[in-house]
Amino acid sequence: MADMQNVTLLCRNDYEGYVTDRFGSDVEKKEVDGEHFEVTVEVDLDQIFVGWLSGLVEGIRVMGPAKVVDRLREVAAALDGVYGRGQTGREHL
Repeated sequence: MADMQNVTLLCRNDYEGYVTDRFGSDVEKKEVDGEHFEVTVEVDLDQIFVGWLSGLVEGIRVMGPAKVVDRLREVAAALDGVYGRGQTGREHL
């Protein structure tokens, strides 16, 4: 079941290609400063989106809504619980 959400992303300018590839060239980009832009896009808050975002964490941040940010924190905490210091991940299988 899709969990569609309007999500605001803050992106480094050099990540524009990733945003265009994922959401299309007609996405409205709002310049924030000389190094960043912001977009609001509709996403399915599923593992595919979370995986896409985790690969781009150096240049894209979810700014809102808060419930999406909270969900991403839950995913990060779960990953830390499995792969945290001294863990191999095998303990959780």
